[in-house]
Amino acid sequence: MDLKEEYDRLYKKVDDLFKEYDPCQFIGSRCIQNRENRDRVTENGCYSSCSHLGPFGCKVESLGCKLFTCKSFSEEDLEFSLKISKLRREAAGICSGFVCIVTTKEDILKIYGRPRK
Repeated sequence: MDLKEEYDRLYKKVDDLFKEYDPCQFIGSRCIQNRENRDRVTENGCYSSCSHLGPFGCKVESLGCKLFTCKSFSEEDLEFSLKISKLRREAAGICSGFVCIVTTKEDILKIYGRPRK
């Protein structure tokens, strides 16, 4: 499987997981953390300063962003936490660490675009 196919496969799995669990629980432009934590009030949750954020959500596919969840949600839902942790381990060969979080699919393919075994 080449890098693009692997990226697309993992992105879909993570996207499906977020659709199933809805960890951010957005209402309008405020996630659950921003609604419950009065000290941290920002629009669009942890994505508020992302240059890829458009008026209707993310404008790009970023596996790193999809793999990120705030700590409090991961601690609250063990089943989700185990599933996202497994996907993070699977994705480590494609992208890992902070640099991956705001990196687009196209940039990852340029940087790491080599045939994979």
